[in-house]
Amino acid sequence: MEEVKCYMPQTLAEALQIRKETGAQPLAGGSDLMVANSRGAGIVPGFKKPILIISNLPELKGIRRLDDGTVEIGALSTSSPVTHPLLKDAASRMGAIALRNSATIGGNIGNASPKGDMPQPLILLDAEVVLQSVDGQRRMKVDDFIIKTKVTAIRDDELITKVV
Repeated sequence: MEEVKCYMPQTLAEALQIRKETGAQPLAGGSDLMVANSRGAGIVPGFKKPILIISNLPELKGIRRLDDGTVEIGALSTSSPVTHPLLKDAASRMGAIALRNSATIGGNIGNASPKGDMPQPLILLDAEVVLQSVDGQRRMKVDDFIIKTKVTAIRDDELITKVV
């Protein structure tokens, strides 16, 4: 069995540099891998890309209400009292408790799974995803970001950093 290279950056800047140099696949909560494993698939067969473990990056955590009333949700966040009731309701209906405790909003959007619970309410709320690379940041509507099942507009050198 072929070994997969794994990176564990300590800062967002380091993660973005690794992403740019290697195109490594970001991994945070790993809830999709939990589902695949529960179905007997183990680690996704044929997965050969390097893995970029971003679950410990403080820059991607937290939820805050801005002065203009909008809410910024870090890509590694789960839920908070300041989020919209529609999002809290969707999050409370997600699979098993183990999945709810590990799933992140960034992964839920980034996987572009038709089974994802967050994209639909985020689209209804006209939310934007913030994508960052070493070259800068761009924002786009969640509805434009998700192109089709399992396909998004993310570039190989970008990470989802937050949802607004």
